Amino acid sequence: MNDLKCEPLLRKIQDWLLSLENPELFDMRNWSTETHCGIMFCIAGKGLDLAGYEPFPGTGASWWRKKQGEVGGEDTEYPVMPLIYEVFGLTGEQGNRLFYHQDWPDRFRSQPITPTLAAERIEYFIQSGGKE
Repeated sequence: MNDLKCEPLLRKIQDWLLSLENPELFDMRNWSTETHCGIMFCIAGKGLDLAGYEPFPGTGASWWRKKQGEVGGEDTEYPVMPLIYEVFGLTGEQGNRLFYHQDWPDRFRSQPITPTLAAERIEYFIQSGGKE
């Protein structure tokens, strides 16, 4: 049993990953990027999206804001890293283990990053209580 506050959010991210019709909309190298076929997210960026945030225009996704029409929205900018840790409720070490491919366990790091692999990585993270 784990006590990860972010487990419900991580489950939503897993669902998104496993239901992606276009796997190119997942990329662990970018928080969020607009493409010709939609908005591409990594695990952390999709979590912010699901929590009601969007990249602040012109910042390269380094700053985020509440989505248009939500309380506290348009004019409040949040730096991405502190916001991610707040939204997910993770320590810096836990965040590194989950959000940075180079910090994933060997069994995940040695494979090409796909949405399915990322969903499996999230499951392993949940089952370890954020320890692995």
